[in-house]
Amino acid sequence: MTAYSSEYCYRKGFNASIDALVTKPLSKTKLLSNISNLFKQQEAEKESQEAVDMESGSCRFSSLNIKELNQMLSDLGGDHKVFCEICKIFSEDSSRLMEKIDLAIAAGDAKEIRSSLNQLKGAVANFGATRLINNINQIEHNEIDNTQVIEESLINLQYLLNIHNSQLEEFSQMKAN
Repeated sequence: MTAYSSEYCYRKGFNASIDALVTKPLSKTKLLSNISNLFKQQEAEKESQEAVDMESGSCRFSSLNIKELNQMLSDLGGDHKVFCEICKIFSEDSSRLMEKIDLAIAAGDAKEIRSSLNQLKGAVANFGATRLINNINQIEHNEIDNTQVIEESLINLQYLLNIHNSQLEEFSQMKAN
């Protein structure tokens, strides 16, 4: 719990691996929303620990569609270097889009929020990450006009993106060997 409520403080806390941040004065709605998000995060972590059988053995990749990633790699002629570059570009793009969304929220620009979410969803779809797509769809359809709710949902989205990016990196490393 903190008295600091700026978006900068939320991001700083998130980057320091804080699971949730509740600001003073304490709000029952906000507290329950944070608890709900923590349960969603725990579920995401649980699913990310489920083993997915792959041709090279057993590895953990719940946010990724392994079949689509293998197809993407095959479509690139098995060029691991290009695949890694695409993953790097996605990681940079997703960070840039999340920053655009933060700025749009601060400006109260629902149109820009929707546009950036749609771009992010398109980028995520290239990797077959259904969970992230569903999360973005939920935000797009339910929460754009409620700044407090969307900020909390975006923290969860960032968390899922971090899982996705680390799993992409792990998949890339595994394929390199």
